[in-house]
Amino acid sequence: MLYRIRSFLLIALAFAMVGSTVACGPSRQPSKSSQAQSEAQTKARNADVYVPENSLELDNYNDRQKIADDPSTLLWCTVFPTQPGAPINTFPIVGKLTSGSKRPYAVKVDRYGTGTKSWNPELPGPDGMFGSSGEYRYGFTPAGIYVDFYNLETLCTTEPLVIQREQTTFALEVDGDLEDAHARAREALAAGDNEGAQRILQEAIGNLNPPSVPTGGNDQ
Repeated sequence: MLYRIRSFLLIALAFAMVGSTVACGPSRQPSKSSQAQSEAQTKARNADVYVPENSLELDNYNDRQKIADDPSTLLWCTVFPTQPGAPINTFPIVGKLTSGSKRPYAVKVDRYGTGTKSWNPELPGPDGMFGSSGEYRYGFTPAGIYVDFYNLETLCTTEPLVIQREQTTFALEVDGDLEDAHARAREALAAGDNEGAQRILQEAIGNLNPPSVPTGGNDQ
């Protein structure tokens, strides 16, 4: 019995000596990269980050959804062709522009278990439609006019620069000649009279661009 106790004590003493030797050995220094990463994490935790007090993104989102949800909305969409010398065209669009990937049903189904059960991982958007839309880049003028910059190269500054003043045209005012026609066309759309809205806009645009009268030649 004493022999067993003595053997256990010797083994325990040997482990203690080994542990002491390891603990007293040279300490391993962290690498510079790991030390830099640790300092970066500490700096990130202690950073004084600005916390937004307003909800401008949400306000823009809600205002845009209201426009997209109004059947009488008229969007004036201008197309800038990439071909040199091609004319710039503007089209009045009722309601909103719709992406081709939008659909009223889901097309993705995942199966689980024995394969007889399935579930739909795709969720509808706020408009009740499935699918993705274009990456809208939009805002509102001080007058509340919706402007979409999707797929357009833009430069945005908090103050007007010299190049913006000298090389571009500032668009702040609504076209007075079309403003009245725009309002009357929206009223017609709200009443369900799409043909009337089309006629109002055609007349207004026709007055802006009257047909040219040929001159010269022999009078009969």
